[in-house]
Parts: sequence; C-alpha cells; structure tokens
Amino acid sequence: VAGHSLLYSMDRGETWKESRVRQSGYAADPFLSVTESGYYVTMAVDRSLGSDYYATCYSEDLENWTSISLPDAFCTNLTCSFWTKDGKGYYAKGEEMLVTLDGGDTFQDIVLPETEEIADELGFDPFDTVEKMYEEDGILYAVVGQGDDGDYVKDGKLAEALYQSEDGVNFSFVEEIADDTPEQAG
Repeated sequence: VAGHSLLYSMDRGETWKESRVRQSGYAADPFLSVTESGYYVTMAVDRSLGSDYYATCYSEDLENWTSISLPDAFCTNLTCSFWTKDGKGYYAKGEEMLVTLDGGDTFQDIVLPETEEIADELGFDPFDTVEKMYEEDGILYAVVGQGDDGDYVKDGKLAEALYQSEDGVNFSFVEEIADDTPEQAG
C-alpha cells in the first residue's frame, strides 16, 4: 500500500497496476488482507493529537472500493488488522482486540488469556501488543509482542507469545517464540 493507492501485480512482478483506494489519508502502518471473496485494506484516514484514525475498504476486483463500518472509538493507533480467508475481521490496538463475524455490522471483544506460567515467573505478563495474525491449516494464529517497552528476552532474543484459535473467537496460548522482526541499523 503506497499512500492510499495499492500497487499490485497479478503475474509475479512482470507488470504492475495501481488501484486508488481512497483520495486522502495519512502515512501510518497500513494493513492488507486477501480473502476468498476479495481484498481488505486498513489505513489511517485522519490524524489528531498524535493519534491515527483508521478505516477499512473492501474490493472484489481491485478497482471499486467500499468502506466497512468500524467502531469509531476503537480504531485509533491500530497495531494489527487482519481478515481471514472466510471473512472474519480482526482489529487490535495493544492487547485489546475486536472481531467482526458479519462484515462489520457488529463487533465483539476477544480476550487473550494471560501466559500464566510466564506471568507467575516474572510477576507480570510481558505480552501486551497484538502484532500480527495469520492462518495455517485452518487454524488462526495471533502473535503478541511486548510493545515499545518490551525487554523480556529468552535465549538472547526478544520473546513473543503465540496464540491459536480454531473457532476464530476463543484463543489459547501455544508457546513463546522469538521475535522475528529484522534489526534496524543505526
């Protein structure tokens, strides 16, 4: 997603096309999901007092885009937005997460359980920021990191928590994993 246009290739980079998603917006982390029925792009459309306000647009053909209704009070400073292949939509800011099972008509809270063993050992649960989600073999996964203040290290790498869900609503802690975010120079 470049600005509020989507630059894409359907032939492995031989040719490229641009699709205008929105006429205006702001530079902030965008999110793209490809589902069985189409494409979802979530991007910042407004900015005020240090907060980015997000909107989601959907297209079946990468030419015509329609807005998805989102809960206004929640969709600021998102850390993750993900739509599953079958059309469930997830929005996270920090450890707070919402899901829509009906294309944006209604939303419900998702509560990730505490990593009890780790929390007991440290005296707190260090995992507080949903960073990414993905599907694999019919299972939905959420990777929860430590946010900007994270300093819990395991085996020399910053640790993250991996959660899974079979129904897309109830998640369980799977294991600690190493943060695979590339190091930034400087």
